[in-house]
Amino acid sequence: ILLGQDHGALRYGLSNVLVALSLLLLLIALQRAPSTELPQSQRWRRVLALPLLALMVLYLVRSYLGLTEPEQFPSLRSSHPLSMAVLIVGNLTTLASSLAFLAAWRGEAEAEMRRLAQTDPLTGLANRRALEERANALIAEARRHGDPLVAMIIDLDHFKQINDQHGHAQGDAALALTGSVLRELQRPGDCSARYGGEEFVVLLARSRSEGASAFDARLRQTMQQQSGAKLGFALNYSAGWAQLRGGDRHVHDLLQRADAALYRAKAAGRGQLCAEPGHDTVVD
Repeated sequence: ILLGQDHGALRYGLSNVLVALSLLLLLIALQRAPSTELPQSQRWRRVLALPLLALMVLYLVRSYLGLTEPEQFPSLRSSHPLSMAVLIVGNLTTLASSLAFLAAWRGEAEAEMRRLAQTDPLTGLANRRALEERANALIAEARRHGDPLVAMIIDLDHFKQINDQHGHAQGDAALALTGSVLRELQRPGDCSARYGGEEFVVLLARSRSEGASAFDARLRQTMQQQSGAKLGFALNYSAGWAQLRGGDRHVHDLLQRADAALYRAKAAGRGQLCAEPGHDTVVD
């Protein structure tokens, strides 16, 4: 408008083109929803997009009139039908913006509450409730594609002594470090969760006994390296693993055998990985 003070086509036409282009950019941004956004949370985008689209079309019509007939360009203060339409749709856009922002805030709040309800606050891993949901989905997927699935239960060795000797704050730090390492080492499609206390569960998709042994070796090495540097003492653990069988109807069937393997590891002197009953694999 400032550049076109003495030129009607620039003053009225180009300025409205720029407004229409800015609305177009906003419409494009509204459609770029993150992949993590739930479908029901995307409704606010449509609520805001419809009046914005109508407003953009009206500004394009105004820009056409401004470029072709600048002398007869209708002011927004006039009673011209186009001016009235712009004012009405502009007010509707303002109202839709308020509703859209409220809906977006509610969607984000619900998503955060859902995340907190399924996340262990200390370790950042899935909690027991989320583990069951994720595990059943992994079991169903493994059976649908005929893929193997391994469950590991990990128990930090002598955790009570860590609390007694180093304090509960260091005990919490040890749990948080374990969660951090598990998140770092798990592959896409795997699931790590805090099962309770100092016990953790790892579900390894498309894995057999070799996958459990390889994951255990990486986990032990990384925990020994990081615990010494970050905690000032070495962390070790005992673990047991079990592989999905045809008769397993629920994740608890799988975890029950992995838990039996964990007790074998503890009875054998801790600090090692043992297989479920029926396998003679022991990894020190």
